[in-house]
Amino acid sequence: MPRQALEREVRVAASHEGRQCTVVRGSALSLAPHHDKRSAVDRFTLQFPYMYLLHRLSAILFSVLGLTFALAYVLFRNEIAGSWPLWWLQVADLPLLLTGLTYGSISIERSLWSPSSPSTVLPFIIFIPTGLLFLLFATMNFWPLLS
Repeated sequence: MPRQALEREVRVAASHEGRQCTVVRGSALSLAPHHDKRSAVDRFTLQFPYMYLLHRLSAILFSVLGLTFALAYVLFRNEIAGSWPLWWLQVADLPLLLTGLTYGSISIERSLWSPSSPSTVLPFIIFIPTGLLFLLFATMNFWPLLS
């Protein structure tokens, strides 16, 4: 009997029993029930797809800005490229801080989120202190201009 026909018979037999089967590579077939075990993070992603997009975007931007920030610091310390590294160090500090805080706070929320008991207070507990922290650093950054 060809392999495809045998797999089809196994799938039909398993579907009549009300369970899914998993076909294992090779000649062996597994009739163990197939459980859809998704982690809480995956369920969070399915429920809030925009947060997943924002998490990925902030991770990429944080990595890129962090690398350019480190490169600018090395160029500034070695007195290469004139005043451009100093300019970048002064301009890119708040975007780097914002992307880092965004990535970190979404990571914390994703790790604490529970699909069995979703909390409406959790985002406020995480994002309000994060926003206040960003405002504190932005105020400290522009303090010489404010006074």
